[in-house]
Amino acid sequence: MAQKPAYEAAIPRGRGFEEKVSGCRTVDAALTESQEIPGGVLRSIGDPISLLDKNLNILWANDTARNIFGHNIVGQKCHEAFHQRKVPCDPHPCLTLKAFQDGEIHEHNTQVIDKDGQTRFFHCTANVALRDTAGTPTAVVKTSRDVTDAIRAEEALRKAYQGLEQRMEARTAELVKANERLTESEERFRAICETALDSIFLKDRSYRKQKTGNRK
Repeated sequence: MAQKPAYEAAIPRGRGFEEKVSGCRTVDAALTESQEIPGGVLRSIGDPISLLDKNLNILWANDTARNIFGHNIVGQKCHEAFHQRKVPCDPHPCLTLKAFQDGEIHEHNTQVIDKDGQTRFFHCTANVALRDTAGTPTAVVKTSRDVTDAIRAEEALRKAYQGLEQRMEARTAELVKANERLTESEERFRAICETALDSIFLKDRSYRKQKTGNRK
């Protein structure tokens, strides 16, 4: 079983906190009123964090998530707020639904769209945050880390490597053709020398004969 991330410790799990949520208090109010974990801790974390129910509704989001995706994302479906989609993300089920199904930690890289319409790449992790008295998951916490710069750098490196490979292949093809032309020229020269009626020979810089072009 994968080790639970450190941020999970910041998600209130006490019975008192769950009773507040089940008693129809808002998650944000419960976080604020809870004596176990100060709500400000979660709000101030630099990575986007959201709490989702089994219908993929956003129950709560920290300030980072609101700043990136909009201050009205609570109450929206996660695929609407984070991906601007009308239907849940592919492949189905998404990592949040998988966490609800098996209670395990799930993570992947995904592409999101921020409130300004800009595409970003996030590494997302989903884990069960709250359970009912029967142990059934009732809320999943989803934390994300912006890996846009790393993904784009990796893509640029891949394209550069592909470009280098293409140039090497083109250069190799040029050398093969040049070698073929040289071989053809040598064969033509040899044929001329062997069929010439006059004597043909080569000399080096010291005027020493190196090669006779025919048998004369």
